[in-house]
Amino acid sequence: MRKTTFSRGVALLMSVIMVLSMFLANSTISAKAAGTVTFKNGNEIIETVAAGSNNRVTPIAAPEQDGLLFAGWFTSNVGVISDVAAAKNSAFNFSTAINSDRTLYAGWINVGTGANSHFYLQGVQYRAVTANYTAGIRFITRIDDVIVSSLMTLNAANSDIRPKSSSQKGIGYGTVLTYADRLAYGDKLTKNENATSIARGNVVVPAAKTFAQGSNYRTYTAFVVNIPSNYYSQHIAARPYITYADANGNTQTYYYTETSGTTHKLGGAYYINYNEAVNNATNDDAIVERENPGYSLDGDIPQIRPDIAPNAEKMYFQLNNMTNGAYSDSQIYWLILGRNAAGDFCSVDLNGNLVPLTTGMNTIQMPDRMCANLCHTLAEKDYIYVPDIISGRMYISYGSPVYITVNIDANGLIGYAGPDLNNTSDPNQNVYFEFLEFTIKNKEYWGNTTRVDFFSFPIVTRLIGEGGYDNYPGDINVYDRTVGDIGTRDQIFAAYRSEVTNEFASLVDDMRIMAPCKTTFNEGKQYGNYYDTYINQFWNKYASETLVFSCDAGTFRGHTTGDAMIFTKDGDNNTYTIYKPTTQHVLEGKGNFDRGNSTELVIEAQMCAAFNRGVAMQPEKWADNTAYYQTAPSNSYAGFFHRHSYGGLAYGFCYDDVFNNSTLLHYTNPTGLIIDLKW
Repeated sequence: MRKTTFSRGVALLMSVIMVLSMFLANSTISAKAAGTVTFKNGNEIIETVAAGSNNRVTPIAAPEQDGLLFAGWFTSNVGVISDVAAAKNSAFNFSTAINSDRTLYAGWINVGTGANSHFYLQGVQYRAVTANYTAGIRFITRIDDVIVSSLMTLNAANSDIRPKSSSQKGIGYGTVLTYADRLAYGDKLTKNENATSIARGNVVVPAAKTFAQGSNYRTYTAFVVNIPSNYYSQHIAARPYITYADANGNTQTYYYTETSGTTHKLGGAYYINYNEAVNNATNDDAIVERENPGYSLDGDIPQIRPDIAPNAEKMYFQLNNMTNGAYSDSQIYWLILGRNAAGDFCSVDLNGNLVPLTTGMNTIQMPDRMCANLCHTLAEKDYIYVPDIISGRMYISYGSPVYITVNIDANGLIGYAGPDLNNTSDPNQNVYFEFLEFTIKNKEYWGNTTRVDFFSFPIVTRLIGEGGYDNYPGDINVYDRTVGDIGTRDQIFAAYRSEVTNEFASLVDDMRIMAPCKTTFNEGKQYGNYYDTYINQFWNKYASETLVFSCDAGTFRGHTTGDAMIFTKDGDNNTYTIYKPTTQHVLEGKGNFDRGNSTELVIEAQMCAAFNRGVAMQPEKWADNTAYYQTAPSNSYAGFFHRHSYGGLAYGFCYDDVFNNSTLLHYTNPTGLIIDLKW
């Protein structure tokens, strides 16, 4: 029975095979052909790729575009995305079979801060860390074991500072993570001394360097490496980046350009263990739309004009009229003065030549003197190739030129009298003007904007250059940094009146916000004794205690005796004497804060800065810019301009460069200085 059934089954199977064979002999069956994918950026073809054997295509490397973050590949030409939801609907799924030719388009996110930006990446703290998303800092210049060892030696006395061994390579060995909770504009990290320490892996985090973010944010622990300022000469530059998943789920890394608003300051880099960050992370979309915040503590970056060619011998100054129609190019004036190589005072003409000053240039009669008008307008020239010039000053004015007087002393030496707002008869009293200070030597540039004397209108400067490494080994190869005021003139005036203490509100008039000692804080004026009580408290405190502070010049120890303060320096057998200052000495770095030998001048600069910043009796906070201007007495005028400036940098008083809080720009091979003139 079984044999009969099996035989019948075989016969049936053979019949089926014969039928199929006849069918196949008269028919053709083929798989669907694979297509090609053309990858485009706008209308520009980047690459055309044929699908593989499984009819799939692998995405090509993400393209790059200045100022834009790559958002992924899309089936429609989304360009710079303004509607996130709509863009996501057209994001291409690379698991889709490619059975016919098709085109995919690059999508972009605008990471600028202009009025038309729809997306904002706020520093290195944009959103939470996840397994697929990190935010942090990458060091451009590799720090080798020799420097790590040196840092450990220098920090040996500070038990709360790591790394303690070269195996803890949080610094200088690639990626360093920061905790990335999304922050509101203007939020700051503050110390939380009571948090519990954590120690995981190679990252040791002490409680003394713990930070918390606001009352509505969780407390977390972060690892801080303080790089001594005498190592700044190593040109160890840090560059923020984000790593994220694009709309197709592919991991991308975007590095910010190195500007004042995006370069993380050395000496204050925040580190956190990755697992700790992930454990506290929240999920978030890869592309997040940010509402335009309007006026905020961010500012636009001055734009480079492509028609100004770099010059191998001279850098250029480019002047952009950003007054929004308040002043035409013919109403904006500029004047450059300084010394040539021989030490003679000169002005710079329209062709970039140094023209020695002479008293014959005083051809204009003003009420109390003869004056020279050496200014040019933007209508005549809005950029200039600037030669080497020592102690240079560029005056910029609106509506009227700045007038100077060329003079000659008893020895026959030529000089000039610039604007003097303390002189009621000065011809520039009713002129809106600002100035930059700089030196250019062998094309190397040092310069800054300044609020040491007054604020008249906002000004922003951006220094760019490349090839500096060739001129000075160890320098960064590409330099791009912006400093200056944020906001319009009206916004800054209104904010100043509402933010500063009552004493400092007295510095405002219709023309300018004056520096304290230029008006009501001067000797004999209403607030001429502003710092006196604080100075006395400081002097009394250190009559019985020892003041200890460190800076790039070393570690100093001092105590007061009468009106003197006697200092010693570790490793130095000499003594150094500083004398009790007055309010005016503190605010202007003069008198007893501007005397003695070079070491005493260093000590005076540190003390002057600490008094202005309101931390004089907290030497452990002298280098902590998060502690500055928090309590009175402090220089509320200077503190305001730090809060309303790029990267928190300002020259609010003469020693604001102490611990690198000033607007100083320096590069060995600059291409140009781009200057936005605002109103």
